[in-house]
Amino acid sequence: MCWASICPEAMLDHARARLRSVRVSDRIDLRQGDAQQLDLPDASVDTVLATYALCTVADPHAALLEAGRVLRPGGHLLLVEHGPTRSAWLRAAQHVLNPLTVRWQADNLLRDPLDLAQGAGFHIIEADQLGVAGLVHRVHGKKSKPST
Repeated sequence: MCWASICPEAMLDHARARLRSVRVSDRIDLRQGDAQQLDLPDASVDTVLATYALCTVADPHAALLEAGRVLRPGGHLLLVEHGPTRSAWLRAAQHVLNPLTVRWQADNLLRDPLDLAQGAGFHIIEADQLGVAGLVHRVHGKKSKPST
């Protein structure tokens, strides 16, 4: 049994229902899977979007390498994540809480999505931090095109 608010099947059903009302619905494929082993061919997608996901996957570097594998050359990576805040006292609180959130919620408060994306080889087009002292991180990266 799972709660409707966090049950993957229920979330996919809700997303599919909403997708039917969008003009580009025939170009969007929703599926459940492992971010570290996507069931997609190499260079098969234009954009990978991850929202509040890198904080919970076991190996965020592997997940981003996998995103790079499935992206076409020049494809876009869009991340919206929480991460280390710009505020020293809030970041200190994150450091105190992080062992608990990792243990009990599998949620790492201190992963920096910009550093992770750069470490996985993405060219960063834009990155910013919003919200309370920059708690919300947005990253727009691009897969490098193969050199000729």
